[in-house]
Amino acid sequence: MKKFKQIFSLVFISIFLLTGCSRIEKNIENKVPSVNNTQDENKSDTDNKENEVSNANQSKLKILSKDANTNETIVTGSVSIDEKLSMEDKLNLVISEVSKVQFENAPIKCLKIKDNIAYIDISEDQNEKFWSNRFFQGSTGANITCYTLVESLLQREYKGEWIDGIYFTYRGEKDVEFDHLDTNFFGHIIKR
Repeated sequence: MKKFKQIFSLVFISIFLLTGCSRIEKNIENKVPSVNNTQDENKSDTDNKENEVSNANQSKLKILSKDANTNETIVTGSVSIDEKLSMEDKLNLVISEVSKVQFENAPIKCLKIKDNIAYIDISEDQNEKFWSNRFFQGSTGANITCYTLVESLLQREYKGEWIDGIYFTYRGEKDVEFDHLDTNFFGHIIKR
């Protein structure tokens, strides 16, 4: 029994010492980061200043569409662009976001920008006919698709340097007819 008390006392004292030491270490650790916190705060201030400068060169452009029930304009997304990018790079960022947010990543490509008019080709995926079977189907669908493409790419509210118009082709063709599509959509310049 005496040995049991000695072992129990030894275990109890060991646990007490280990627990006490770890509390001291935690207190020391909590005090040490205060020096690091100052460094982190200084780094954070520097990062914030860099972000402010970076944000000054950024513009947020809206991806616009229409509500199928009310026909009201809605914002379905946005994309941040760096003002230092070329016009084609800015437009490609918007095109990519429009395709992703509104058209299930259906193929849309800026072929060129000539005389500040963007030449945009809409093509079909080999496996799925996104445009002909989904997005230009029905009068409401075609209307929303046209509105989304035109308004999101023209960015009429954007005050920075932007394109003056867009010219759409479908699979490289300009004389394309869909049942519910305005005849002036493909093969005509749509001005900003």
